[in-house]
Amino acid sequence: MTRIQTASGRWITAAGPDPLDEALRDAEAARPSAASAAGPRSDERPGHALLVGTGRMGSWTAFLLARFGVSLDVLDLDVVKPHNLTAGNCLFEENDIGSPKALATQRLLHRQAPGVPVRAMQTDVTALSEAELRDLAEGADVALGLVDEGEALLHVNRALYPHLPVVYAAGHRGARTGDVVITRSVAARILRLI
Repeated sequence: MTRIQTASGRWITAAGPDPLDEALRDAEAARPSAASAAGPRSDERPGHALLVGTGRMGSWTAFLLARFGVSLDVLDLDVVKPHNLTAGNCLFEENDIGSPKALATQRLLHRQAPGVPVRAMQTDVTALSEAELRDLAEGADVALGLVDEGEALLHVNRALYPHLPVVYAAGHRGARTGDVVITRSVAARILRLI
């Protein structure tokens, strides 16, 4: 059974397996295994992602990617506010209130996925030029636009889409509600890439 929180805050139960569990199983199966104690082959390297937005969608995504060893550059202008802590919206803790979301995400990942490189930048992505944004994405296998502001998503799209795969999440204004659609085949393909 799957528990899903509705916009009104109530939980509903849907028949069938939890889609997140299935996505994690697929990711684990797609993940390259270390052939020996010497580590990965020389032609393999850990994946790297540029994550724009570390709120409701971004904090959970960062956690899951870091869990699989993906190094991250995280960008977010905002600070952690009390409403970010309600109903499991974000992975932040009470002592993160007032801290930049990017830095709070970095601290969380250093605890939850030690050894995975995470670079945090408190910046407004729309204030960066397209060239600056491309420079930040240098070496990334994928960019994730996980903000709920159309202007920021369009800027990420213009700057990065021609150069690397970009994944977007559909969030309604203020991230009050949103739609995340994951197809198992696409998720496995993306996770193989990174």
